[in-house]
Amino acid sequence: MVVIIKILHSIFFIILGYIYFCSYNEKKKFINAISIYWMVFYLIFLIVINHLFVIISNDLLAFLLMFSFGMVVLQFIANKASVFAKKSKVLRLSKENGIKDYILKKLFIALLVIYQLLLIWDSSIFEGLTNR
Repeated sequence: MVVIIKILHSIFFIILGYIYFCSYNEKKKFINAISIYWMVFYLIFLIVINHLFVIISNDLLAFLLMFSFGMVVLQFIANKASVFAKKSKVLRLSKENGIKDYILKKLFIALLVIYQLLLIWDSSIFEGLTNR
């Protein structure tokens, strides 16, 4: 039962990372009302499962969700910072924007999902973070 619940949590955060990846890297909008409803329903299901079986704490779930929502804030700030750049630096910034886009839109999302999976599967990491 422990493995099944950890797999359900892993699937949730992989799907959430995939939604972030598609919404920031694809030209078409990936997020619609149906996907939001399913993710909220799945999140409520995970909270109920956590409450019944107490395998993964709800504190960990809230901590992982804050990391995911922090990704949205980071993308928003990165987009606003490029708007305020001076026009004389446009050529230099175009090369830097390629690197910045790769790091923020691809690499950071993948590393975030990997870190979330590590926290789900190895509870000692989260315990070490909260005991300090």
